[in-house]
Amino acid sequence: SGHFIYDLNLEPTGFTVIANPNVFLIFDADLNWTSFGVSNNDSGFNIFDLNNGWINYWVSNLKNGFNVYSLDLDWVGFVVG
Repeated sequence: SGHFIYDLNLEPTGFTVIANPNVFLIFDADLNWTSFGVSNNDSGFNIFDLNNGWINYWVSNLKNGFNVYSLDLDWVGFVVG
């Protein structure tokens, strides 16, 4: 199981595959593995590219999903699952 990722225009941009409760893999709409998420131990996840660079973070929306924020604190998308 996993989540579906959307941009703010409601366009699907990818999905996740849960590796364990603290880690998930992120794939784009073309099925390419692009990044991974690691729990921040506070109802969210830090997202890293495959070179271990921090690229964004996900904050729980308290509705079984997340809001996606850039490192500049801009809301850039959302995740449902």
